[in-house]
Amino acid sequence: MQKMKFWIRAIRPHTLSATIIPVTMGAVLVIKEGVFHWGYLLLSLITMILIQSAVNLINDHDDYINKVDTKESLGSSRVVAEEKLTAKELYIVGSILVAVAFVLGVIISAQRGWFIFVIGLCGIALVYSYTGKPLRLKYRGLGFIIIFIVFGPLALMGSYYVQALTLSREALILSIPIGMLTTAILQANDLRDMQHDKLAGIKTLSIIIGKERGETVYRGLILLPYAFLIAMIFFDTLPNWSVMVFLTLPSANSNIKTFSNPGKMTSNIIELDKKTAQLQAQFGVLLIASVLL
Repeated sequence: MQKMKFWIRAIRPHTLSATIIPVTMGAVLVIKEGVFHWGYLLLSLITMILIQSAVNLINDHDDYINKVDTKESLGSSRVVAEEKLTAKELYIVGSILVAVAFVLGVIISAQRGWFIFVIGLCGIALVYSYTGKPLRLKYRGLGFIIIFIVFGPLALMGSYYVQALTLSREALILSIPIGMLTTAILQANDLRDMQHDKLAGIKTLSIIIGKERGETVYRGLILLPYAFLIAMIFFDTLPNWSVMVFLTLPSANSNIKTFSNPGKMTSNIIELDKKTAQLQAQFGVLLIASVLL
């Protein structure tokens, strides 16, 4: 039982909204078409949650093996650095979760067509390449592209297709702000871990473009979704109810202010990834609610 809490910590439940929000959003969009299926939504959610959990575990394994995560660093779940679990255990369980997700993906594809199978394979290939050999895209400053694609367009459009058996311009547009906020979680991580990442010899986006520009990128990923929201309401892509999402602006502003107070920057930035994940979840829940209303 004691070990279970470390497995939960390694999976990082606070990040799972990155999957839950786009998959649910994609399914909710088809309700007005009268083709919504609870069963397919549940299967899609389980499959994507398994994939994200596996990514978190394997990412911890790879970061530890590549000396990105150490006892001094602040990143990941730290269960390996603190010797609560071994890197091998994380890799084995992560691989099992990917295998289970693959089987569920085959089951969904058998019912909803080969296109879903292709989307699933692309998603698995991309998340493996995040830190897996030979590409290891996270270590080359390309991790943010993977996160945006997988937890933005791929997740939302894939969920929509499972329900409706077609693609949608509306779904694609909506995937952009959701993908941006999810990518902001990674950017918060990268800004926090810059010093240790440099020592490990890897290159994240923030290391490549510099700390100040990295902070600007974070601000953009937080604020641009609200600009998208205004445009989508104006062009009737979203209902007027969607203005309720602006209730999250104070949280967004609080996150952005992290960089304007040098005296408290160190303590604040340690929690910035979790606060960004909370913002993404709040933004997504209110957006889903507005579409349902």
